[in-house]
Amino acid sequence: MVKKILCQGYLWLLLLLLYAPIFIIMIYSFTEAKVLGNWTGFSTKLYSSLFTTGTHHSLTNALINTLTIALIAATVSTLLGSITAIGIFNLRARSRKVIGFVNNIPILNGDIIIGISLFLLFVSLGIPQGYTTVVLAHITFCTPYVILSVLPRLKQMNPNIYEAALDLGATPMQALRKVIIPEILPGMISGFMLAVTLSIDDFAVTVFTIGNEGLETLSTYIYADARKGGLTPELRPLSTIIFILVLVLLIYNQPPFEQEKKRHKKMKIKMNKWIMACACGLLSLTGCYNTGEPRENVLKIYNWADYIDEDVLAEFPEWYKEQTGEDIRIVYQTFDINEIMLTKIERGHEEF
Repeated sequence: MVKKILCQGYLWLLLLLLYAPIFIIMIYSFTEAKVLGNWTGFSTKLYSSLFTTGTHHSLTNALINTLTIALIAATVSTLLGSITAIGIFNLRARSRKVIGFVNNIPILNGDIIIGISLFLLFVSLGIPQGYTTVVLAHITFCTPYVILSVLPRLKQMNPNIYEAALDLGATPMQALRKVIIPEILPGMISGFMLAVTLSIDDFAVTVFTIGNEGLETLSTYIYADARKGGLTPELRPLSTIIFILVLVLLIYNQPPFEQEKKRHKKMKIKMNKWIMACACGLLSLTGCYNTGEPRENVLKIYNWADYIDEDVLAEFPEWYKEQTGEDIRIVYQTFDINEIMLTKIERGHEEF
């Protein structure tokens, strides 16, 4: 009991330390006080000032630059990271470990090291620093995080479904688009959101690659504003809006796990039953039955392991009888190697 109370107390203390500063900023965004901590009454003047006046034109430009850079960098890094993750997943075990180790180096490195390295690279290549170099830099350090988000989804995926799609006549591109991408889509979305967050939050890499053309992002604007001796009051409502938007996105993208599992299971059972019904019709034409029992009463299935749920096999005879009014018996055999299955099929009529 005491241990449980201590654990809950520690958890609430941790949440308080994490979110108390954010809630303070949100509360003081509804007052006109220029100094944080000085409450002068409820007001939404800072919000109206943020969006209606031209006084903070540079802040608006910094916000627009930050969002556009984040969206472009997140989109490109999600595409590159997903393709790279698929390539890494299909490597041999030793090569996969080596590439995974190399991918982790930028993540473990400090942002300052990455910023200086990219700065020297752009200078040596003669690329003028500005908007383009900031986008390229953000793509560079966001891509490894996307790879880490997509790889676990690939590891959870049944490796046989891609080969099954190819066996059923799909081209590699069709199998990628209709089989692989739907399986890894949650990881891609998580990687995209993580890339957006990292890009908006970044300062060290941005300050080394932004150049002297007057380009500003939120991080560089806030840094320059703080060096002047204070922060612009309109940053408080802006921080509140960003926090609420991020919170809404997180809640919206949180899947209803139990409902999703039930829906997926129902769809899987329905699809498997449809496959078995088709197999029943096809096998009735192939003469895979012995002479001692009517062939329309026996369904003989040759398959790879784990393709059909055993619950479906148990439920199918009852479902078949409801649909046709006839009884059916299932003979189910699995194979690990295609050649063995082919040999079995080529033998034709067999005893059950």
